[in-house]
Amino acid sequence: MIHVLVQASSRSWQGWEDFCTNPADGKPAAQYTVDKFLAASPDVKVTLIAPDFDKTGLFPHIFEGYEPQYFNIHFSHDDSPLLRMVSATKELADNDYFIRVDGLHFAALEKESLAMLQQAKASNVDCMKFPDDFPIQFTADVYRVGALRALAQQNPTPEFSVHPKYAFLNEPNKWRVDYIPSPTVSDDYLLWARNVAKTVYVPRTSTNENAKKAGDLHTFHYDFAKKYLKSGELVLDCSSGCGEGSLILSSMNVSIIGGDIDAEQVDIAKKRCSGHELISFNVVDITNQPFPDHHFDVVVSLETIEHVDENKCLAEIYRVLKPGGLAIISTPQNSLGHIPINIMHEKEYCLEELTALCEKMFFIEEVIAIKQGRIIIEGSNKGNNMMLFCRKK
Repeated sequence: MIHVLVQASSRSWQGWEDFCTNPADGKPAAQYTVDKFLAASPDVKVTLIAPDFDKTGLFPHIFEGYEPQYFNIHFSHDDSPLLRMVSATKELADNDYFIRVDGLHFAALEKESLAMLQQAKASNVDCMKFPDDFPIQFTADVYRVGALRALAQQNPTPEFSVHPKYAFLNEPNKWRVDYIPSPTVSDDYLLWARNVAKTVYVPRTSTNENAKKAGDLHTFHYDFAKKYLKSGELVLDCSSGCGEGSLILSSMNVSIIGGDIDAEQVDIAKKRCSGHELISFNVVDITNQPFPDHHFDVVVSLETIEHVDENKCLAEIYRVLKPGGLAIISTPQNSLGHIPINIMHEKEYCLEELTALCEKMFFIEEVIAIKQGRIIIEGSNKGNNMMLFCRKK
């Protein structure tokens, strides 16, 4: 039997409804993912692994009527996907292997994932995965059960409990980790996935009281960026949304001007930050800013360039920065970014593409690859996301 664990939750790490419950081609994305792997081989058994808080939620109703010989649901461990996987595989032997796929990944390459499982068994590795900068919506991971059990006994940090494959990758002398070569994906498949994703990826709001920081990439960008700010600087927070990130940056005793093209979000940000004398907000188009030349010490542009005209965006950031000023840019890292799956994105970039763009105007002082969530592995420049720290020439 081929064991596949589909990891799903009704609640994202930011606290709002997870995208995996949104419709993909007429059914919840998590169900679409389950059905895809069930159809891949008659030898597949899928276990949906979900947090305890979902026991009385949507999932039992979605999967009512599925044959228990081929499908079951396992609820456990709200905050730790690692412990959830260990709990769901307690009947398996240490040397058994399984595929883990995110319920959101309705476009996962199931044939390549099944082949990766066989390759992992033959190679006797602890974990096998797709390349770190491969479009995450197409990916799955393979784990050896005994390795996960041993990792859980080490009580890894919450960040590595969310993404245990990187706990293995972070200690290459201890664990056996391998990658498969990047599979070939046709433009037709990319376009199909992008079309289906129109109803899956929807605009987000700020984190709420249900957020779990260990898996939250959005606030991590700001937490990481604020370390590069100096007291007294004037900072532009591009695409500031509801102002959550501007509040984080303001803790460094800097003056923040937040700019967003969405007037409703600007109003929310103003209310959220009322009483903070060093923070203000304006309706701003990042590609046509109202600010004078050489105005800001730092421009923070996090998860923005993928939404707009890249050349206009960078030209305006350059224009409003003081000579020697710092631009902090983050964006998804994607080796097939010419057709991004997220319909809200015009383009996504591989590392080489983005650095080539930025080097036209800036000195690149540092590149940080974010694997997933809040995980950075020293010496590795590939990930699902990246941050560039660029100095104006």
